[in-house]
Amino acid sequence: MPRGCVISKEPLVVLSSINHDAPLGIISQLPDYFRGKRSLHLLSPSWSLHDQFDVLFQRVQAARQEFSDAEFVILANEEFELVNLQLSGLLSIAGNASIFIDEHIFKPIADCPKKYDALYNALFKKFKNHDLCSEISSLALIFYRQSYDSAEVKENEIRVRKLLAHAEFLNERQKGVFKYLSLNEVCEGINQSQVGLCLSHIEGTMRACVEYLLCGIPVVSVPAVGGRMRYLDDSNSRLVPANAKSVALAVQELKQLAISPDLIRNSIISILQFERQCFVDSVNLLAKRFCSSSDLVLDFSVFKDAINYRSVEQWQRALAE
Repeated sequence: MPRGCVISKEPLVVLSSINHDAPLGIISQLPDYFRGKRSLHLLSPSWSLHDQFDVLFQRVQAARQEFSDAEFVILANEEFELVNLQLSGLLSIAGNASIFIDEHIFKPIADCPKKYDALYNALFKKFKNHDLCSEISSLALIFYRQSYDSAEVKENEIRVRKLLAHAEFLNERQKGVFKYLSLNEVCEGINQSQVGLCLSHIEGTMRACVEYLLCGIPVVSVPAVGGRMRYLDDSNSRLVPANAKSVALAVQELKQLAISPDLIRNSIISILQFERQCFVDSVNLLAKRFCSSSDLVLDFSVFKDAINYRSVEQWQRALAE
């Protein structure tokens, strides 16, 4: 289901994510609700658009035929997407999905003991490259299971568990029984770690990356497309080749540097605040252009639930309220 929120009912403005089940956000799930209504759709990609620009253009063109009163704007997670979306003839604004993360949840915890050299918060999917953790002796993992996980994902989990048998699986602290961690529990796991890991070559923005930074821990990353690289520099991270030795060495380097958590956190918050204000300004300009509505969004609090995934029923309730 798409994540997002209803920005306004009158005029009808909605932010929702693009994913496999919702190729054009919530309008794909609830077409009858939007048919015949003037509406503005801000679409946030859940995955890198690096080879999807033409496909997305065709989808938007088809949707404009079906929903003649709807306008579609793609939120770009990185500059590469912004430029190529515009070159493809799609209306796009800067809007990295990480700006919707709640910094009041993800923050440094005073006097929290560091138990692990590194933490990797990731699904057991091959693109997450868990193999690159194999030379980190003190390692914590947070993982997730999804009802639609394929046999390939399940097989990869078995393989990763054997490869990283020395790691502590934070979802299974209670006698090895799996549990989904709350956001506060994820925050605690991050604070117990010296370094956060980002090891995929391609995905979406990778929410975990900014969650690490907001908690004040530095990041080891491999080169990637999708949107996380815009928040990483030498002051808060190390960019390394995709091999286990390089990852382990970078973890040890950052551990020894002991960069101030406040320095890391304050820097990313400053960036997010700037991007949030730019986003609010852009949405207001769009609303004025397409809905003849001035100052539709007064501040960023309108988007406080935009990071959360919603079921179709939850979307229906939000649209009905």
